[in-house]
Amino acid sequence: MDRDKFAGLKNNIQGEVFFVVPGTGATHFTFHKTLHKNVYTDFNAAYAATVTGRGDAIVLTSGDHTLTAAVTASKNNVSVWGPEAWCGQTVRKPSATITPLAATDGMAITGTNMEFHGLTLIPITAKNFATFTGAADGLTVKNCYLDLATPVVDIATVGFKGSAAIDNFLYEGNVAWSDGAQGPAVEITGNQINATFRENHYHVDAGTWASAVNLIDPDGIVVDRDLA
Repeated sequence: MDRDKFAGLKNNIQGEVFFVVPGTGATHFTFHKTLHKNVYTDFNAAYAATVTGRGDAIVLTSGDHTLTAAVTASKNNVSVWGPEAWCGQTVRKPSATITPLAATDGMAITGTNMEFHGLTLIPITAKNFATFTGAADGLTVKNCYLDLATPVVDIATVGFKGSAAIDNFLYEGNVAWSDGAQGPAVEITGNQINATFRENHYHVDAGTWASAVNLIDPDGIVVDRDLA
C-alpha cells in the first residue's frame, strides 16, 4: 500500500492518480516529483493524461490553478480533489482554487460520473464555471466553495449550468458565496431524475440574489437540509 505523506485516498482509487502543483511552485513540484510519477504544473495537462472509464483522480495541491484553456471534459469516471479532501478533511474554503482562462467557461462536461471534491471554484465574469449536458449523468460536486463574489457582478455569472436533463446529479456540502446580483450556483434545464441537493449553504452578503439554484422543468429532485 502507498503510505507516503501525500498518499491520501490513493489506495481507494481504481485508476491512476495525477498530482497538479501550481506552475509557480517549482520547489514544491520537485519535491512531489521525487514521490510520484504523475506530477504536472497545470490542470489541463493532467486531465489530458487521464484515461476515460478507468477511475482516475486528479489531486490539486494548495494554491491557485488557472486553466490554460477551456476543458472539454468528455472522459468518464474522472474525479478532481483538493488537498484537504484528498486527506479526508472537510474545510469551509479549500486551499486549492480553479479559475478558468479569461473570458471563457471553465469546463464543458459530457463524460459520466465526473466528481469535484473539496475545491474552491471561481467562474469568470459573465461565464459559467462549468456547463454540462444530459450525457454527464452522475455528476458530483461535494464540499466545494463556489466563489461568486470575486467575479465582477453580472447575472450571467453561473457556477454549474446544465443545458439538458441529467440523471443522478449530486450537489452536497457546498458553500456558494455571492456578493449580490450574480447568476445561480446551479442551473439545470430539463427533467432530472434522482438529483439531490443536500446540506449546502447559499450566502449573499450584499444586495439580492435572484436564485441560488434555478431548476427549469424539474422532476425527481430531492432537497435535504439546504440553507439559504
